[in-house]
Amino acid sequence: MKLKFIQGRKTTSQQGFSMLETMMASMISLVFLSLGANLILAANIHKIVSKRNIVMNNFIQSDLEGVKYQANLLARNDAKCSPSVATTGYAGDLQTKLGVATPVKLSMSGLNYTMTRTIGTITNPRILPISYKFTRDSSSAIEHQLYIEIIPNAAFTCPPTT
Repeated sequence: MKLKFIQGRKTTSQQGFSMLETMMASMISLVFLSLGANLILAANIHKIVSKRNIVMNNFIQSDLEGVKYQANLLARNDAKCSPSVATTGYAGDLQTKLGVATPVKLSMSGLNYTMTRTIGTITNPRILPISYKFTRDSSSAIEHQLYIEIIPNAAFTCPPTT
């Protein structure tokens, strides 16, 4: 028995891809590659910003250690618990001990920053409001900030207020 092959007609497995199919496959591949590249770029940007924020928080934490040390040195005084003027309480004493903070210059990733500690308006004689701000030397925009309230240990010996 002899088999005869049909010469004129090719099967689909022998035809290959058309130009349209090739272009569509290339376009789909480019879309997925561009989306993947954008995700990688966004992840790297977030990584850099996170590292910068960690370094800034570490500088704030080191300064707060000094503030905490000064707050622990305040002696107990019942007259400071409920003074007639809020600035003559424990918060005012701590503000006096801290003095005026000088801005701290630091460099991260080739950029120069300034950390500034500001003591806010004292409205409660037992609580000292402090804010930290980081600005880049080339602009006045705030890059990072933190607000915190310090309560000296001596203030916890005061009777509760109503």
